[in-house]
Amino acid sequence: MNCLNELLLPEKEEEPAIATPSVALRLAALDAARGMAMLLVCLAHFSQYYLSLNTFPGTLIFPLCMLATPSFMLISGALTGYIRSCNPEQFFKFEKLLLSRGIFLLTVGHILISLAHIYRSANILDAFRWIFVTDAIGVAIIAGPPIVRKVSSGKRLLLSFALLTISWWCTVAFYPTTPLQHAVKELLWGSYENTFFELSFPFFSWLAFYIASSLVGEYIASCQRQDESLSSLPSRLMTVGCVIFCIGAALKILDFIAIRLSILPAQGVMWKLTSPFQKDPPGLTYILVYGGASVVMIGAMFFIERARLLVRLVAHLQMFGQTSLFLFIAQYYVYYTFVPFFHTKSLPGGWPLHFLVSILLLSSMAAFWQKQNLNRYLKVRWFVR
Repeated sequence: MNCLNELLLPEKEEEPAIATPSVALRLAALDAARGMAMLLVCLAHFSQYYLSLNTFPGTLIFPLCMLATPSFMLISGALTGYIRSCNPEQFFKFEKLLLSRGIFLLTVGHILISLAHIYRSANILDAFRWIFVTDAIGVAIIAGPPIVRKVSSGKRLLLSFALLTISWWCTVAFYPTTPLQHAVKELLWGSYENTFFELSFPFFSWLAFYIASSLVGEYIASCQRQDESLSSLPSRLMTVGCVIFCIGAALKILDFIAIRLSILPAQGVMWKLTSPFQKDPPGLTYILVYGGASVVMIGAMFFIERARLLVRLVAHLQMFGQTSLFLFIAQYYVYYTFVPFFHTKSLPGGWPLHFLVSILLLSSMAAFWQKQNLNRYLKVRWFVR
């Protein structure tokens, strides 16, 4: 079955025995959602070269593209919770496979992505001073599954909030004095002003988000066990996502009111925590707003898949989802090396046409990758026996 994408499962013969039609339908919808997130990643990195953040359409595109990272992490966590709930007897084997994939992401995957940053870096060493979302996912799929297996849902949610609180406290209260301390802070908890890494996805925050996301997968599995709930699953997910989104928006509104009443200082810690655009490190409102939007997107994909709408488009999104790790690496070479090197801004047709051409190129690469079943190489087998 192809619908367990490559960030979570290896080739077909090693998958846990969960290939029932209902499971396949559910996981296909998650693949399509991950494919949509992959498209947003491509648009974001394309826009960094072609568009300005301060002018239209960059002012619209950049906030939209910030949905990609929470979507990737939420879907990864949801799949873990889903499989833990559906097949607890197979979960330990699945956990070992995640360990293998996580090691790949933190080693081979990190090196391949870093090499794609050489052209835009001052030197080769600077190209390796980036921490990518794939590194945070690698840590999450190594450390997260044992927690999902051993800890109950309620305690997991409390643990996630505790990890986020610790991470935010360390970001604000820990003042490093040496390069090593800066590196540790930016790697584990994040910093509002990175000095060691060019970019960092702090491990504590994203691990907490991954653990909390496992509850979404468990909810989907519980609806699957109650056949009468399946028809209402898309609307339920979209409702839950809207509620989470509104809670995040309400926090920002309350902070704005408190600033206007001089209760809180402008540009203070609470201003950062409640900014929907505070991604590095992720603030509370950012997590709630874009996490809620991610749940809405997943619900929409379940609805589209169930209603058999936009069949060809969904099939392409599923292909992008199933090959997302390969595409994530490949798009860096397209947008960070090929596009700037050949100065494609000067080509006729405008940015929409250039973006479409790049997507067609990546789509053909993904189709070849999937046809040859090359996902089987995206793991480090010798670490897991």
